[in-house]
Amino acid sequence: MHTGCEARFFETFVVSELIRNARNNGDFSSFYFYREENGNAEIDLIKESNGKLYPIEIKLNSTPKASMAGYFSRLDKNERGMGTIICLNDKKTILASDLLVMPVSLL
Repeated sequence: MHTGCEARFFETFVVSELIRNARNNGDFSSFYFYREENGNAEIDLIKESNGKLYPIEIKLNSTPKASMAGYFSRLDKNERGMGTIICLNDKKTILASDLLVMPVSLL
């Protein structure tokens, strides 16, 4: 079992790598996070590119489930692109028509 500190460190690493990779590839998209005022809902990272919002959930585990992306529905369906769960899984897979699992090793 992982501690909260390990999970936060992992999230920080992934966010840093995503932004670094984007910039190194000439992609100057904007990045945001989403958290409701009451703290009950959050999306770890949202990439805004070409008029679409791409939600990203970062999980320190290797068994992703579609329910981990439950708050992606807070974003307008017409403005939302493919969502992604980045985790310790060993292969890239599709969990749903609008949800991709990306191994952290591919960053």
